[in-house]
Order: sequence, then C-alpha cells, then structure tokens
Amino acid sequence: MGHCIKVDGQEYCPHESISVNDVDEEELAHQRCSVFDDVIICQHDLRATFQGGQCLLAGQSYVCEDDIPRILDEKCIEINYEGLLDKHLLLASICGRELIDFLNGEPFIVPASE
Repeated sequence: MGHCIKVDGQEYCPHESISVNDVDEEELAHQRCSVFDDVIICQHDLRATFQGGQCLLAGQSYVCEDDIPRILDEKCIEINYEGLLDKHLLLASICGRELIDFLNGEPFIVPASE
C-alpha cells in the first residue's frame, strides 16, 4: 500500500517493522488510519484498493469509498452472499486482517449455509 505516516512526530513507513502496541490509536484516527490486527491501514490505502473506481462488488453487496470512514472505525464490513442450498441471501462479516487481505484480492471463505 505504501505511504509513510507521521504519528506524534515519528515517521512510520511500510518497509519498517514496529509493534502496533507502540502506536497511539487516537493519533492514528486523527491521521485517518487504524490498526487492523497486525497492520496499520490509512484512508489512502483503502482508496487505493478501489483502483480508480467508486465501489467494489463483494458477494451481493457493494463496498464504496463512502464506506471508508466506517471501515476505519469498525474494522469490519458485512457482505450479503447467496446460500448454496436455499439460494437465500446470507450475511457474513469480514474483519481485521482478513478484511485487509480480502480488499487486496485474497479470497474470503464464507460460512457454509444451512
């Protein structure tokens, strides 16, 4: 994702390893960033996942740039997907590092439908 950010006068860059426990989450929020399990993601990082578009289709749900502030706050998205057996729409939550991996193109395995 690739941009350095400044927190409390300290610059953090993607190629550096730091403990997320050492970072002030209030300052990160001010920088429009958030800790997702073991990675710091900022608003510009999430925007980059849209690759110039305004929305991504995830299952039967759209995730749009307007959702970015909520994603940074909640660290989760909910998607609807079609059940294999009954064809009803089901709901799945994708959170934390799993969400970041998903937004970067990794598959998300939805729970088995009943």
